[in-house]
Amino acid sequence: MDTQRAQTPEKRQVLRIFLASPGDLVAERRRAREVVDDVNKSTAESLGYFVELLGWEDTLPGADRAQDLINDDLMKCDLFVGMLWKRWGQSTGKSSSGFKEEFDLATELHKKHKRPEIWLFFKRVPVNDTEGAESQLCCVTEFKKSIVSAKSPFFKEFKSPGEWERKFRVWLTKYLHSRAVSSSGAARAARRTVAVKRDLAMKKRLLRALMKDAKKINWEEVRKDPRAQFAVPRVIIRSVDDNSYPGPGSSEAGISGWFKVDLWNFYYRGIELALAVEHGVTDEKGRWSVIEYGQSFDERRYRKIKMFRLGRIPFRNIVAMDTKGDEYYDEPHLFCRFQDGADGNEPYEGFRYVQNVHDFFWTMEPDLQFDIREQVERER
Repeated sequence: MDTQRAQTPEKRQVLRIFLASPGDLVAERRRAREVVDDVNKSTAESLGYFVELLGWEDTLPGADRAQDLINDDLMKCDLFVGMLWKRWGQSTGKSSSGFKEEFDLATELHKKHKRPEIWLFFKRVPVNDTEGAESQLCCVTEFKKSIVSAKSPFFKEFKSPGEWERKFRVWLTKYLHSRAVSSSGAARAARRTVAVKRDLAMKKRLLRALMKDAKKINWEEVRKDPRAQFAVPRVIIRSVDDNSYPGPGSSEAGISGWFKVDLWNFYYRGIELALAVEHGVTDEKGRWSVIEYGQSFDERRYRKIKMFRLGRIPFRNIVAMDTKGDEYYDEPHLFCRFQDGADGNEPYEGFRYVQNVHDFFWTMEPDLQFDIREQVERER
């Protein structure tokens, strides 16, 4: 009996193949096992798989009908490989042969569950090599005709055990690669689904904890100033890696590990914070630049403005929230992942600037931003 079941590595995904055929393909069945052993030591291992080949030889004895025990193994498999040559096999009491009962079961399972996948192969029969197998071969021929007529499943032919071994090795290797690609794509999709659900749950918690009651919100006022929607004006941002709280915030690089900051608005991926009021200039074409306080500029070409610099923290970077605060700060505490950013470790994924124009806040277009210091240098 094959020993593959006892040798399956725990951390590799198992691909179970059921090999179905009558008893006249002994050489091909042996070579199939040799191929599986070789593939397990090379391709399968590198792709994180272990191939387990099952057939009637591997079925454990039991009190039930023999074919039922074989069928139990088939029902666990991911791939059904069926081979026929001159023999059809003997009746099982439920079907004209064991192969036919196995093929029908695999087909039924595939229709219901999309597994196992079905591979079907016919070994070519020489014209002068049919003596003594006419009735058996007739059943094989009729079955093949039914497959051709139904155009499903797609089948292949081979001439010899050596050709079968070469082809099976190529097909199995390609199949493992395709499953590995599909599995990695499915894993990415699954991780993305979990992340989306997690972000939506965090958004719901933040809305419930930070927003005013909907009946108390003046939406016309919010349209002018989004801060009017919040029940609390500010929050405490804390890095999950910070140990300095409540003392002076410290960080080897970048911003402090914790700080108090004003809320501004929600955006499609997270929450915005008002970080600072910045001085800037703009020209008649709408181009704008941040300037340092007291920095000189050509007042004939530029008009001085004030802007809010907003930091955007995505929901994915907010790990947990303490809505009650503590004895030091009773504002809600948002515990965040800090990551590498423009200013070192920070919770933001980006920034934007807004300007108050006629009692409304307007976004400063990133495409119109320039560095006035660089322009002055070029004009000198």
